[in-house]
Amino acid sequence: MKKNVLKSLLALGLLVSGFLGFAQEYDVLKDAPAEVKERIAKADEFIAQKQYASANGALGLDDNEYIIYKRTELYTQYFVQSLMHQMFVIKNLEKNEDLLDLRLNYTGDAAMTMYNVEEVIDNFQSEHGKKPILNLALGNFYYDVSQRYGDQWLISFDELRKLAKVNYTKAEEAGLYDNYSLFAMGSIEINDKEWEKAENHFATLVKVENENASAWYNLALTLMYQGRYEEARENIKKSIKFETNEDWKIDEYLLWSDSYLYKDDVDGAIKVLNEGKKKLKNNLNVTFELGKIYFVYKYDYAKAEKEFIAAVKSEPRVVSDVLALIAQTQDWENYIKFIGKAKKLHSKDDEYQGYVGYMAAQGYLVKGDFESAKKELDNAENKLKKAEVYEDYEETFVEMRELCAEQGK
Repeated sequence: MKKNVLKSLLALGLLVSGFLGFAQEYDVLKDAPAEVKERIAKADEFIAQKQYASANGALGLDDNEYIIYKRTELYTQYFVQSLMHQMFVIKNLEKNEDLLDLRLNYTGDAAMTMYNVEEVIDNFQSEHGKKPILNLALGNFYYDVSQRYGDQWLISFDELRKLAKVNYTKAEEAGLYDNYSLFAMGSIEINDKEWEKAENHFATLVKVENENASAWYNLALTLMYQGRYEEARENIKKSIKFETNEDWKIDEYLLWSDSYLYKDDVDGAIKVLNEGKKKLKNNLNVTFELGKIYFVYKYDYAKAEKEFIAAVKSEPRVVSDVLALIAQTQDWENYIKFIGKAKKLHSKDDEYQGYVGYMAAQGYLVKGDFESAKKELDNAENKLKKAEVYEDYEETFVEMRELCAEQGK
């Protein structure tokens, strides 16, 4: 449900060949000509006002590598419509317009502008030579494409990631990075299980974006993978402090809880999840996780059942996860007991009732109670037919009835 990686100050030394770590404060435009900086500053003013077409005009011609770097950012981050990230609709927004809403519901007829980043950079460097800032632009471009298109672009997701990483590495060797590349490179390194490198990237990012909840979360994640659980907790707390997305806060509380479980501190994990239940409006996953801990680690079925019932009451589909968990322990008495209570929930939901009855029949079959299994199958079939989903189960019903007939003689 969440984001990606991060934490710790720069005590890690050499990350890649020739790269000795990031500076605490860094201006990616520091070597750009004064006139180019002025054009980019003007474009940034328009971007802040959501005047993206005007920002594009303020940049002028692609006559400098830093302008290409900035225009790549403008087209890939502030487009209204994109066709394979090679053609874009860029427009000035009205005060009441939102960029993300426009992307989902755009009905305008603005013409698309061709901007093939790879081609633009290749042509520029053929004339002016290699420019590290364009490696940074390409890294950002390839990573952005990978996140938006996955395997549906001109090359695969894995190839996009590799190209992003190669270009980011070249840029970093020249001392160039930006906030976007820090997050992207850290994310790639987490996927590649390069925990210390990822830690360094996210640790740098939180220095310049102290209230970036995703960065703090991912920093904590890198520390968790390195077994540094206490350090991870401090960063998770910061992630929760700055988080504005309720769904992502769930991930943060679950990671916080895991930091205790991995140290065999079950009570610590329970305390964290109870806090999460109180502070989160949508605490379904936290509630289910709390029940799982009571069931798996504490062997306290009564407390586990209370949490499981609360979770299923909130979301009917969770019942399948609960029943699967109980079945794994072969605790068939509590399995049947839980089903009895689960049936009292969502009484008007025929698909839910049919599914619960179907799972009950399986439990009775395992217990060798074939009469009860047949009754559950009859009731479940009726409910699933009302819900018009019986066809999904029909083959299994036939097999279960045959088993009842054979074994119940």
